[in-house]
Amino acid sequence: MLRNDWCNAGGIVGRGVLLDYVGYLEAKNLEVPDPTKFHNITVEELNVVAEYQGVRWKVGDILFIRSGFVRWYNSATDDKRVKKVSGEDASFIGLKTDDTSRAWLWNHHFSAVAGDTLAFEGEQFCPSPLSYLYLIANDFLPKLTRCRLDWFLCTNIFFRVGECQ
Repeated sequence: MLRNDWCNAGGIVGRGVLLDYVGYLEAKNLEVPDPTKFHNITVEELNVVAEYQGVRWKVGDILFIRSGFVRWYNSATDDKRVKKVSGEDASFIGLKTDDTSRAWLWNHHFSAVAGDTLAFEGEQFCPSPLSYLYLIANDFLPKLTRCRLDWFLCTNIFFRVGECQ
C-alpha cells in the first residue's frame, strides 16, 4: 500500500509516541545539531529522551522523532532550502543506521516509524543499503518522513498520516 492509499483510506490509526529530540536538547541547554548536516541520533540518546518524557512503550507504537528539520525548513529562505536539501553536499540528521538501532527498533515492536526530516535515518547522500531496505525486509513499514511534528507539540488530538507531506 502506498502512502497516498493510506491517506485515502483514512490514515493509520495507532498510538503515536513523539520523542522530541530537539526539544529535550533545548530544555537541557545542550548543543542542538544543525538538522541540515549529517548527524546520527543514537538509540542511547532516544532512551534518555524517552525517560525524560516519561514514555511507557507499548507493542505497536508509532514512533515519531522530532529533530528540528521542519522548524529549520519553515524559517529558511527558498535559496537556503534549495542549497541545503539538494545537490551532492546535502545531508540530514536522523537515526543512526547500525545494528544497535536496528535491534532497538525491532525489540520495541513499532508498527511504523516517522520523523520530521527528509529521511528517517541520518543521510549523507550515500544511503546505507542496510537502513531503509532493512526496515522493509523486516516489516517495519511504513516509514514516514517530513512530518510536521512541531504541530503535534501544540495539540493533544488524534492525527492521521495525511498530516505528513
